Formats: sequence, C-alpha cells, structure tokens
Amino acid sequence: MNNFVLKAGLAIVCALLVPVAAFPQEGVSRNALAVDLLTVSGANGVAAAQPLPDAPLIVLTPEATAPALAGAATGAAPLISLVAQVPGVVVDPAAPGAVPAPMINLGAAITDTTPLADIGKLDGTATLAALPAAPFVPPPVPPAEWLMPLLSVPGVIPAGVHMGAGMSQPGIVRLTGEITDVEFRVILPAGAAPTLPLFLAVRSSVNNLPEASEIAVRVNGADSGKITLDNNGPFAQHRIDAKGLVPGVNLIRLTARQSHRIFCGPEASFGIWTEIDMGQSGIPVDAVLLPLDPTGLIASLQSQGAGNRTIEVLADETTNPALIVAVARSLGDALGFVPRLSVLPFYSDKMDTAAKARIALIPGPNSLATIRRGAGEAMVLQIEYAGDTLPDLTALLPAIRAASIPALTPGAKTPISDLGVTQVLANTRYFRRDVPFTLPDDWLLLASQKAEFEINYGFAANLPVGGLMLFKVNGQTVRLLPLDENGGRVQPPLRISFLANMLHSGVNTLTFEGTVPGDPADMPCLARDTDMLVILGESAITVPRTPRMSQSDLARSLALLDGADVTVPLGGATSDPTLARDALIAFESRFRPLMAAHSRPRLHVVGLDGLGMIPLGQTDVSRRDLQDAVSWRAAPAAGTEVVLAAASDPFAAQTAGAEPFRLSMLDVETDRIQKAQVPEDSSWFGWVSGFFAPGGWMSDQADVFHAAAFPGAVSLSTWISENQGRALLLQVDASAPDDLWLLAGPDVVMADLVQQLDTFRRDGANGKAAQAAMLRPDGTWATWSHNPSPRLLETLSLGNLRDVAGNYASWRPGLFTSLSLLFALLSVMPALVFVLMSRRAGSRT
Repeated sequence: MNNFVLKAGLAIVCALLVPVAAFPQEGVSRNALAVDLLTVSGANGVAAAQPLPDAPLIVLTPEATAPALAGAATGAAPLISLVAQVPGVVVDPAAPGAVPAPMINLGAAITDTTPLADIGKLDGTATLAALPAAPFVPPPVPPAEWLMPLLSVPGVIPAGVHMGAGMSQPGIVRLTGEITDVEFRVILPAGAAPTLPLFLAVRSSVNNLPEASEIAVRVNGADSGKITLDNNGPFAQHRIDAKGLVPGVNLIRLTARQSHRIFCGPEASFGIWTEIDMGQSGIPVDAVLLPLDPTGLIASLQSQGAGNRTIEVLADETTNPALIVAVARSLGDALGFVPRLSVLPFYSDKMDTAAKARIALIPGPNSLATIRRGAGEAMVLQIEYAGDTLPDLTALLPAIRAASIPALTPGAKTPISDLGVTQVLANTRYFRRDVPFTLPDDWLLLASQKAEFEINYGFAANLPVGGLMLFKVNGQTVRLLPLDENGGRVQPPLRISFLANMLHSGVNTLTFEGTVPGDPADMPCLARDTDMLVILGESAITVPRTPRMSQSDLARSLALLDGADVTVPLGGATSDPTLARDALIAFESRFRPLMAAHSRPRLHVVGLDGLGMIPLGQTDVSRRDLQDAVSWRAAPAAGTEVVLAAASDPFAAQTAGAEPFRLSMLDVETDRIQKAQVPEDSSWFGWVSGFFAPGGWMSDQADVFHAAAFPGAVSLSTWISENQGRALLLQVDASAPDDLWLLAGPDVVMADLVQQLDTFRRDGANGKAAQAAMLRPDGTWATWSHNPSPRLLETLSLGNLRDVAGNYASWRPGLFTSLSLLFALLSVMPALVFVLMSRRAGSRT
C-alpha cells in the first residue's frame, strides 16, 4: 500500500511540476532538469532528496516555481521552493522560521522524450508522502567571497624542488635559497576595487633567520609591502593590501630574501626555503561580480582548479568518452595549466557542494553551450550536444598561447635572449639555471664536428676562494670557470667549443651551475648589495647544419607527440573503459607538440591485459619479461607468497569472484632445481645443437665479440630485468620509429603517470638517445638504446656526401673500418692480378 501511495504521489508531482510556457522547446530532458536542480541558488544546493525531520509531507508551491523556471532560458538562476508541511497545518514559505526543503531526485519520472504538453500546468498545491530517512542536513551557506587564486606564469615554475622556485608537491610552491623571485598572475573581474587584500598562506624552514628573512610583494610593478618569514609550523595566512589592481590579468611578483641561522654556503642554501600554498592564497572578490561570460567562466574554472583541486564534469554513463576527452582538451588549452578532472554522474553524492565551477554534458536536439549561475554562485558551463557533435567552445573557452620551448636554427648564431632568457642572475651560494631549446626533428650529427657557445659573463669581486661555475650541455660538463679571480667586472667574451654530437633533435638543455663557499662557512652569510654572477643575454650558441637525417629516439618522438595522437586499445572484455577514458583525458589536456614536425608519432597505452598487442618480433623480449618489468613490488622474503592480481591493472576491470594467480617463492626455487636436473642429450647431434643453440659456446663467443666491438651494449631483455619499475615506454619497431608503446603497471594513477612522462620529455629524455625508458619507483627514468642506424631523408649528393658518410662512420666505427679495409684490398687486387699476368715466363720477379 505504501509503495502505491508513493508512486501515485510521484506521478502527481511530475504531472504538476512545470508550466508549458516555462520552456520554449517541445521536450524536456531528465539531464537538463537535473542541471536546473544543480544550478539552484539561494538556500538550495543539494541534488539528492533529503526528507525533512518530523515532516511526513513535502509541499511544492507553484507561485515560487513557475516564475523561476520561466527565467531559466534567460540565464537567470532557477529557484524551486520546497517547504515542510505538517498534516492539517498550512505553512507560508515566506513566513519567518519557515524551513526550506532540499530538492527531490525525480528519478525516471520524466524521460528524454516526455512532451511538455503532458506535464500540465500547476494550478494548486500537490503533496507527496515523505520517505523516512536520516535527519535533515541544512544546505551550505553560499560563500560571500571567492579567493581568486595565484596562477603560475606558464613555463616559470618547474616541477620538483630546485634552487630558486619549484613545486615541492602539487599546489605548493617552494622558494629555495638566499634570493629567489617568482611571478604569478591573478585575474580579477570588472568592477573590482583597485586596492584589495592579498592573502598568502606561507610557512618557512626552521633554518630561516626571521630577522633577515622576508618576502617583498610587487603588484603590476609597484611595491605593496613585505612579509616577515617567521612561521615554521603549519601554513599561516598573511594579509597585504595589494595596490594598483586592474580588471583582467594582474602580475604579482614575490621576492624572497632568506638567511640561514647558523651556516653559510651551498649546503646552507638548500636548507632555507619558504613554501606558498596556492590553494589558500589569492585575492578575495564577491562571487556575484563575476559576469556570466567567458571572462567570468575562465576565472571561476581557474579558481576551482588552482591548488591541485578537481574540476567536476557531469555526464551520463552513456556519454561518448570522446566528447569528454574533447572537452578536456579545450579546457586545458583555455586555462594555461593542466587541471585535474573528475567525471561524475548527475546524481552523484561525491559532488563538491562548495565547487566554484563545473561542467555539465547534456544530450539534446541541438548543440549549444551556455554559462549559468549554479549552487553557491558556482559557474556552470552547460554543454548540450546532438548525437556525437559538440558545439564550438572557442568563444567560451578561448585558447591561450601555451608556453613552448624556443627553437634554435642550425648554422646561425643564436643569442640566449632569443631562447627566452634575457639574462641569468645568481645570488645564491649554489645556483643552477637551465636554458632549454629544440633542434629540428631531422637534425642529426654523430661525427666530431664542433658547436660553439660564446659566453658573456661577470661576477662580483672578492668572492671566496673555491667559487666556480660549470657550463653543461645536456647534463655533461663542458667547461669549468673560476669565480674567485679578476671579479668585479664583466669578463671578455669567452668561446667554448664542444662536440656537436652531444646535442640531438628535440629538446636540449644548456645548464649554468655553480657554487660559492661560505666565508666563513660556520656563520650566517653577510648581506650583499650586488649580484654574485650575471650571464648576459648576448651570450650565443652556434650549432652546425647537417643533412636531413634521423635516428629512432624517444626524445624526438615525445617532443612531437600531441594528445590527439594517443590511443588506448581495448584488449578484450577485461579492459576498463573508465580508466582508459581517464588516460585519454590526461594526455589530451597536457600533451602538445614542442616543435614543428615532418611526421606525427603515435602512442599506444596498454595495461598488463594488453601485453599481446605490443609488437615484440624484432626484440629478444618476451611477454613475461614485460609483465615482470612493470609489476614492481618490494622484494618478499623466501617462502612468502606473491599475489599477481590482474584486477589491479589500471586497464583491467574488477571482476567479481576472480581468483588471483598465486606464485610461491618456494615453487620458483623448486622449478629451477627441476630444470637443472633435466638430463642433457649426450649424442653427437645433441652436442652440435647445443654448440650453436642460444646459450651455447658459439652464442657466448658472439656476445663476447659484440661486447668488445660495442662497449656498454646490453640487450633489451637484460636491461629490463635490471630496471624494474612502474611503467615502460618502448620504441620497438625500427621500421616504424614513430610508433610508441606505453605499458602501465598496476596501481598507476594515469594523471600522475602522464605528468611524469611530460616532465621526462621536457627534460630531453635525460639528454640521451633512447629506444626504451623505465619509470623507476622513485619517479626517475632509466633509458636504454641499441644505437639504431641513421636514416637519410634527402637525396644523396656531392654536397652532403661527406657529412652523411661521417654520420654512418660514427654510428658503427668498427664496421666502417672493416669496410674500408675491404675496399682497400679490393682496390689492390686488380694491380696484383696485372703484375702476375704480366710476368715474363721464367722470371723470378
């Protein structure tokens, strides 16, 4: 009986919910109505039904509902007023003390094809029997102000802790060293006051001396105050009156000056630091000031995604994942940083009720994108799509120019100012500055030609004895320059030659690294009024031209990779489409080509269930080798049990009742002993077979010869067995060098793996040509190379013959020498034949 009453009540509410004149279209979608419920402002803001305490009835008041729904088409926030009703007592919703009721989840009461004419008009008060449930939780009070976050300027703050500014963890910026600068941007809406409070959540190392440690703040080039760095506990907010603010983008520069309490020197420089929590720092503004336009939307999305927070994307489970991936790409292009996205259904209880922005994907008859005000003044980008066609999002999510690595032109003298570095200033006892650049994808030089770097630098007078600077190319030291003699002036230009084969196509890095000892080392450093070291922007690098050639290299392929060229093949029924979608979203929102390309590589991402898809025909690697490579675990003790569960694979579904494959260490040892006890074939045929078989005498001698001819060469299978990790990147087919395979191990978070892979490619793949790379458990990458043959991409001619021959000779010097001797012998043979044939009969000569 109770079920019958409940179903009848739901039918009555659905029939009396919306007036026909409230919607201009002919039908209403359940998801569209769900978004209307999610975009309720005022007291409501929860998308799930929560019955009221001690109230058996819920009454819907049409007077408050109809005008609000009528305003939905104009962008106004719809307000559905639900009030408590005690039997026999009429409650006025406007009366003092009236308790607003939460929204009702209508479930399947209204379908995607229900015409509005069948819904009817509201001409009275409908009642619905309340369901017994948990006590009522009042909806959250909308925040009066939002903290517009500090956003890093693209390309300024590197991931990882370095001397200077670096990210110690997502959302936390660490400033290390005596003097460190970092610049942020803050986007403010129109109507914001020129002077607003700036909040900085700061904590410092216990080594900082408060009397000599501070942060100076400059807003759009003007001084705005200082903060004393005396907090070495949890993050504490400091307030500064930011002056000279303007609508739109504002630049905030922070200059940290820090001093060690006890010591002075390179080690002490690493011990003094200050961290800023990006999620708790920013400028507060009234949420209602943000307009319902692209500027307000971008500001809201940036505010929501700052500090490593998540931006929610609401979509049905039946939504095509390609649409979500396309939205992620547009979002990444528009924000200037890579957001963390969470895809949730419309009625999920995991939604953040305090979210500042979210995105909703709704199927509909037309493709249309609108901006609406949601619960808690949140911005909602409502995207309606027809079939598999998204609307054009460029007007609402305009792409900004992403930070790219500058390109260097071979054969021309290129100052580092053209590489984005106006000058390098060093004011810490240990300093390091990287200058990245890219070379064309068809640049290859393996011979001994020279490149040149002309450095214009100067350093302070009377620096302590032992001060020095190292000039490095792709991590290899080229020149050591002393800093303790003839200081106090800019030195004459110094030309530094180095082997051009230290460079490669794709991303390369020039590094300036140095140390200045303390004087004395067991006392705090004295304050300085001059810079320790300066490297001028006129310093220039010259790289020779080469014929158009290429060699299989992960660094080159990763530098050309675009998120649109990443695929996640579904290997079978055990593949998890949700996790595959997460991988595509992560690549689409982060990966863009770092340089112009003549070809576009492809990256295939697979899990353990997709091992059979990786082409291994040209390698000595087996599927078991690959499985062991990424199934890294802490080494168990002898006799303990190792569980290799395929269900923990990032692309494997959790199958109910599936039994994991169990392998005992004792069983492994028993199997080895049994194999050792297998009798060998003592016949002549067995001896000959063993002589030439893999692992036999001939095979061993071939390995010895190969090791002598190519020192340091290790087979891929041996390298994999020595470098187990969490993910393996392979370039396995020499005939298809632009086909990459990424094997993700168990328990890998795809967003984190993609971030580490992006850092790896921006570092130039550790400066080494490689065809395989392993992500170690500590987050670093190990690389392997089999030194593949170069490929000529242009016609061989007299003009490029010398350089082409030099590349091939340098690729295989032993082979080149052998061929040279063979040609020399062949050239002598005609002369010997002629001499022998021209001898006179009986002559001894």
